[in-house]
Amino acid sequence: PYKFKKGKETSKGKIVFGFTGERKNFKIKLLSKTPKNFKSTFLLEKDKDTINYWFTPFEADSLNFIISNNNVIDSVTVKLRKKKIDSLVVNTTISRTLHTKDTFFLKTNNPIITVDTSKIKLYDKDSLKVSYKKLLVKNKIAILFNKKEKENYRLELLPKAFKDIYSMYNDTLKYQFRTLGKDDYGKIILTIERKGTDNLIIELLNKNEKLIRKKFITSTEIKDVIFDFLPPQKYLMRVIVDENKNFKWDTGNYLEKLQPEKIEYFPKTIVLRANYFEYETFILKK
Repeated sequence: PYKFKKGKETSKGKIVFGFTGERKNFKIKLLSKTPKNFKSTFLLEKDKDTINYWFTPFEADSLNFIISNNNVIDSVTVKLRKKKIDSLVVNTTISRTLHTKDTFFLKTNNPIITVDTSKIKLYDKDSLKVSYKKLLVKNKIAILFNKKEKENYRLELLPKAFKDIYSMYNDTLKYQFRTLGKDDYGKIILTIERKGTDNLIIELLNKNEKLIRKKFITSTEIKDVIFDFLPPQKYLMRVIVDENKNFKWDTGNYLEKLQPEKIEYFPKTIVLRANYFEYETFILKK
């Protein structure tokens, strides 16, 4: 069950709210008076039970909040004592290769308020400009463009391309990356054999069990699942029996005497080679 823990200032203009359980319709309402130019935003931290809340700093000893999650409401007072604002840091989600199914993202530690596209340039290997579109979602910026096979790209960000919630800017940044051709990838074609009629979640994992992709089966008529444009490496697979049809794995509930939704692992590791199709059959127990 959901339970709110506490709110804590981690740096000037940033508060972290902790909780346990499932987050549904989570809302943060600030009760304290703020100046006219006040801005705020919040974002769930991936893989953690914490909400990051950013705001433009102003003179105050503390801030009062109402934190709600469905019908559970908590009032919180957070004392403000930090003196230092986090400097803007920009990172990319890729290293050297942008795969066919991936999008080039720039991630920042602070939420971005404005993006000046005149200061963002994308070039191909011949130093010709490549047209692109940007998509901004708080602290994540997608650079969308038509990727060509086996091409080298260079992305350049001039100073002040990004402005964050604290009115801080980026310095000059340069990223070089490449794309691969179709023959550099492999494909897994998985046939599902089962007895039940529940929805299924098919998850493709790397050898460290990090999720690579997932597919959903909502009909017993669907038997084959295709994962294409996969880099050559070792893969694992597992199937979640989605009994309540909410498209995610659910833990058990001791008080309600509910068992966790069942997970079945494919019995072997798949070694995928470039320009190769791997055909496998997964026979489920349920």
